[in-house]
Amino acid sequence: GLVSMLKIDIIVTNYAVATRTAAVVTTATTTTTTTTTTTTTTTTTTTYSNHH
Repeated sequence: GLVSMLKIDIIVTNYAVATRTAAVVTTATTTTTTTTTTTTTTTTTTTYSNHH
């Protein structure tokens, strides 16, 4: 009945959240690996300096 529907709903929601989190983490890791932190910092500093 209703209770089992709610349980399924919770499982589906948890799965969706877990999948999305995994995707975000994977993307973040790939980006970090590809782009060096130094490069990112330099770019940010340069952009900031140009605006001020």
